[in-house]
Amino acid sequence: MSNHKIQIKTKNQTVLYELESSEMFPDYSSVLKEAITFNINLKGLCVVAENIDGVIWKETDLSNVSFYNCSMKNNVFYKCKGNVWITDCDLTNAKIKESDFTDIHIENTLMKKMSIRNSTISNPMLMSCNLEKTIFWKVIMPNAAFWDCNLSHVNFYECVIDFSQISNKNNHDNWYQDLTFLGGDISGSNFTTIKDLKQLLLWNIDLDNIEFFGNEEFTIVENKNSKVIYALNNDVVWWIPYPKDKNPSMIPFRHSLKEFYNEIQQEFPNTELYPSMEDFVVKDELITVCEYLKARSKYQ
Repeated sequence: MSNHKIQIKTKNQTVLYELESSEMFPDYSSVLKEAITFNINLKGLCVVAENIDGVIWKETDLSNVSFYNCSMKNNVFYKCKGNVWITDCDLTNAKIKESDFTDIHIENTLMKKMSIRNSTISNPMLMSCNLEKTIFWKVIMPNAAFWDCNLSHVNFYECVIDFSQISNKNNHDNWYQDLTFLGGDISGSNFTTIKDLKQLLLWNIDLDNIEFFGNEEFTIVENKNSKVIYALNNDVVWWIPYPKDKNPSMIPFRHSLKEFYNEIQQEFPNTELYPSMEDFVVKDELITVCEYLKARSKYQ
């Protein structure tokens, strides 16, 4: 019996690449990898219900490419471009590096523990996706929409996601637990469905042009050894005891002003200070900050 052909097709069933099945090319994934290796034109590619784990897309033009119900774990997109639709897929541990996408639409997809770095993604729309523990590093993604997504433990470092929207119909706050934005630009964005600022951290960010629940007002106090951000309406203090880039895994202080004052008076029982910094170096400074914030607080 002759071997059958494994074909790489578009949505309209146009064959982009094909190979006879063999020991070397036993499945769809192996043929796809070969097509990428030989720089076959994959514009319009449509992949449905395939296991393509571990595929490395290098300098691939992904214009009008779509994936439906695929396992894409550990995929790497390196210096890719185009516009992509992804639905009902698994992108766990996938990576996007130095890529430029004009549009990405992702729906009902696992995106846990992804790494997205040094890339531009214009107008991305993510709906009902799980991004838990995903890292965005120096990504430009204006007008992004995160609708009904799990953003728990997601970190944005030096990203530009201005005029974006984070919206979720869930009443619980688990979906944005430990959501962090460090540096970058998120001006003009809508965060009104995030109601508990103890679960959130925005650091080295211009907070004036972001829409928060309840028209939140912030006071920022910066001194030689410390920086403190206080959300007046929510009574939440954000404080990083030493530069987070020295210890990225460190959880910042995010509690009420009273709890912050107690933390200082009790010699920082729950907070890791920078190893070279003694408690007394910042204690007096932070007590003065607390007194200033108490005078402004609505909860004292």
